[in-house]
Amino acid sequence: MKIIALIAGASLAAATAYAAGVVNVSQRSRAFAVSTIQIPRGDTLHIVNDDAFLHQVYIDSPSFKFESPEQEPGRSVDLRFPQAGTFAVLCHIHPKMSLQVEAR
Repeated sequence: MKIIALIAGASLAAATAYAAGVVNVSQRSRAFAVSTIQIPRGDTLHIVNDDAFLHQVYIDSPSFKFESPEQEPGRSVDLRFPQAGTFAVLCHIHPKMSLQVEAR
């Protein structure tokens, strides 16, 4: 029993070590709080609308596409990056909003 518990504990620790993370990004003043960000492949951007306006998030890349519904103030959207690459995260409502994400 002791050996089984040790193996189970080691497996759980290994799974936790490779668990994907979450990175928070705010939308404020019709802009993303940062213009560029680097994250590990597999991580998730948690994008929060801290603005008084509707926002929406999309990626239109040949290798990765994403489109969220409209985000009312106070709402958020999670965007996971399952593959490596550089992606422009944009807002259909505010075309000047841009966040460059490098997933490594």
